[in-house]
Amino acid sequence: MLIIPAIDLKDGRCVRLKQGDMDSATVFSEDPVAMARHWAAQGAKRLHIVDLNGAVAGRPKNEKVIRDMIAAVGEQAADPARRRHPRPRHHRELHRRRRDATSSSAPRR
Repeated sequence: MLIIPAIDLKDGRCVRLKQGDMDSATVFSEDPVAMARHWAAQGAKRLHIVDLNGAVAGRPKNEKVIRDMIAAVGEQAADPARRRHPRPRHHRELHRRRRDATSSSAPRR
């Protein structure tokens, strides 16, 4: 079995969102490079890196930190989410919620 740790990045920090809400992030680490090294030292063969700011903006926002993480653990271990999947499922849900919150009250089909 291959276990792939996920590192979600928001504002250059490792976070976990509560129900996909960007305003309710729990910070797990201020140092994503150290977190990537930690998982590599624990034997992780790959890392799943998610740029949450980039998912909302539609373009990379934590690119420097992701490059630093890749440099620290090697390109084989780091797997930025956008390389394989343009929009992870929970990001599509985040965008749907945001769209629904700002759209008119008419139901969408």
